[in-house]
Amino acid sequence: MIKKMRIVVALILVIPLLTGCAALLVGGAVGYMVSPDSIKGQFDSSYEKAYKVSLNVAKSMVGSIDMADEATGWIKSESEDNNVAIHIVKQTDKTVEITVSARKYTTPRVQFAKDILYNISKKLK
Repeated sequence: MIKKMRIVVALILVIPLLTGCAALLVGGAVGYMVSPDSIKGQFDSSYEKAYKVSLNVAKSMVGSIDMADEATGWIKSESEDNNVAIHIVKQTDKTVEITVSARKYTTPRVQFAKDILYNISKKLK
């Protein structure tokens, strides 16, 4: 039984690497996917709450917001220093998937995207 569990865990961690993404398990329950310029996470939250929290975090961390559309779930800020895009997708009535990408000029800033998603996750709890 333990051997089968190890194989399943290994597959969960290896398969995303083959597609260019890395899987991170935080506390064994929450999963995040990291690509070269973005980070994605799933959260237990209503769509409306996730959108409002994401918009507030973006305003506080990025500054001005150039585009915010609750109907499509997009929040974007394009400035000289940072290009940040947040996309909220409703999975079920109680879960959402949030993707954050951040760049400075054309250089990916995954750590900044992680910080934004981390702050969103703290406020969704």
